[in-house]
Amino acid sequence: MSDPDPDPLHPEQPIIRVRDPHDSNNLRTTLADHSAGNGYHDNFHALLDAVRNLNVTMEGVKSTWVDHGSKFDVLIKDALKNDQPYDEKALDDESTCLAVYEIVMAKTKEKTEEWNGTIDVTLIFIALFSAVLTAFLVPATQALLPSSNATLSSNSTSTTAKPSLPARSDEAVCALYYLSLITAILIGVLCALGRQWVRKLTLKPTVQSWRARTMWHVERMQRAERWLKLLMEVLYRLLLISIGLFMTGLLYQLRNLADSFEGRATILLITWELGVVLASGIVMMMLGTTYHAVRHEACVFHGLVSKVIVGDVEIGVGVGLRSVWLWIRAACTNVWGWFKSRV
Repeated sequence: MSDPDPDPLHPEQPIIRVRDPHDSNNLRTTLADHSAGNGYHDNFHALLDAVRNLNVTMEGVKSTWVDHGSKFDVLIKDALKNDQPYDEKALDDESTCLAVYEIVMAKTKEKTEEWNGTIDVTLIFIALFSAVLTAFLVPATQALLPSSNATLSSNSTSTTAKPSLPARSDEAVCALYYLSLITAILIGVLCALGRQWVRKLTLKPTVQSWRARTMWHVERMQRAERWLKLLMEVLYRLLLISIGLFMTGLLYQLRNLADSFEGRATILLITWELGVVLASGIVMMMLGTTYHAVRHEACVFHGLVSKVIVGDVEIGVGVGLRSVWLWIRAACTNVWGWFKSRV
């Protein structure tokens, strides 16, 4: 049978069971529940402490990464600083003119370092070469002067008589040595002047705006560059001329020394011939490099002579020689026509 319906006026109350504290089973269950609650509480506090420590650690890691990231951004900006284009600004802007001035000065410093290196090497070589040349020049000059015995005898006969002229060969040797020394001194003077001129190219102009400084420096560089390049070529050619004069005098003196004896000075003649062969080899090598520079465009031997021959540089000499050649050919043609008409 089904249970009777509950009384709506007197609903069924919940049954509350109270544990007996003297019951051993109930006491054991209460203690177990209390110890379990304390364990959960300790674990929860340990978890909170671990989370706090983790938060502190993550904050330190975050600050470290942010610091490293900012430093890395700075390194990237420094690495790409020279590769990045300048901000677009007006041409008369001071910052733009300053940047252009720095670029122009950097290119100027590269050229001035190259010119200063050439001048310094030339000065060092000229100093050593002049010392060696003087050692040969002093004996050659003394050979032109009369000896002391001849001077005493001439003084006893006549106080106004001059010594006789030296041999023509001795005069030629002394003249070649003197010309070589004079050329070396001129090279030293030109090097000193060129060093000062090159130094003035790097001086900052005494004008107000960066735009005026840039324009003034560019104009000064354009005017000076042509003359400084010409100066480098002149120094190089004068150096070759000085060495050539010295070698000519040295070989001529050696030849005269070999011919000054009654017999044949075989060793001296062989030395003279060997010197002539070596000097001729240097001359042939220079002619060969010039020919190579004329034949090949991408050549390291390019110089003023090869550029004039090719036509890259016009100095007036080529036009003059061409005009002289045309005049000579026309004159020869006229003479040949006159001769044929006579015959």
